[in-house]
Amino acid sequence: MSNYTTKNNPLASPGRTFTEYQNAKAFAALKSDGSVVTWGHGNSGGDSGSVSKHLKDNVCQIFSHSYGFAALKNDGSVVRWGGWSGTDSSTSNNLKSGVKEISSTRNAFAALKNNGSVVTWGYFGSLERQSQVDLLATLSRFSLQGVPLQH
Repeated sequence: MSNYTTKNNPLASPGRTFTEYQNAKAFAALKSDGSVVTWGHGNSGGDSGSVSKHLKDNVCQIFSHSYGFAALKNDGSVVRWGGWSGTDSSTSNNLKSGVKEISSTRNAFAALKNNGSVVTWGYFGSLERQSQVDLLATLSRFSLQGVPLQH
């Protein structure tokens, strides 16, 4: 029996929880053994082959945006795949451990770390107004939980 724990995100509206934006072209499912299966449009996260070895166990939550996914693992690491998944080394290093919560906007993710810092990745260029508002709401929600935001 696995020792992982899952956490449900409350619904904000049909198809969207308070902490994520729906991906309409691909799907990811968290199985009871802590593994993840994906299907749908490959460029939007339906093909997780490049990270499949990291999705075999110990995943506790999955998050989405319009073009990709992020999986939070029990050890506080994050696995990312799909479009705008942020593959630069600085982001990768910051997501290897210590993440306790993830949130998403239409095109980007934000991860709250145990030390109070926030790591963001995704598409931020030419953000439409709604994505800017969503990201600010995400960061405000983190701040309202008593976590000081790092600038």
